[in-house]
Amino acid sequence: TNTDGAKPRVRIAAEGHAAADLLAEAIRSATRDLRIGHAGCAVLVPMQRSGIDIAAHLTERGIPAEFIEGKQLDLRLPKVKVITLKSAKGLEFPFVALAGFQPNFYPNLNRPKPGSGEIGEGAFEEAIARERRAIFVGMTRAMRDLLVVVPPHAQPPLNLLYQGFPSAYWDTGRE
Repeated sequence: TNTDGAKPRVRIAAEGHAAADLLAEAIRSATRDLRIGHAGCAVLVPMQRSGIDIAAHLTERGIPAEFIEGKQLDLRLPKVKVITLKSAKGLEFPFVALAGFQPNFYPNLNRPKPGSGEIGEGAFEEAIARERRAIFVGMTRAMRDLLVVVPPHAQPPLNLLYQGFPSAYWDTGRE
């Protein structure tokens, strides 16, 4: 739980260099402002593929980071832990960023076309709810500082994952 009253931040950045630059600056600020080492920082991602990319991008920017599979997680590792949302359940870090969300990572979240034989509307709604719960659990892993990086112009299905989070509780950088 955030104890200093600062709102969690949501920022828009395209994946790749823009998101990596944003994450690197946020991690540098967190280690300085919160007086924590890189071991106190985590980047939570929806899938392994995005985690590997983010860890490499951060390392290129001088931030020691490593993508770690859930069972191999060593909390003492003096690096930023890049892990999947599902691996983060039950863990807490002073600084957490959620990143790596791209529509092509959610092939099961495409709204079915009537009569197409695809998953039914009920299964679609349950898939959205399941992914939203995973994102919420990821957000609650932050003890003091939370950053959520979303892609620009998020279209369905990705924007459905973020609907319903009241904007009054977020620092969107637009105030």
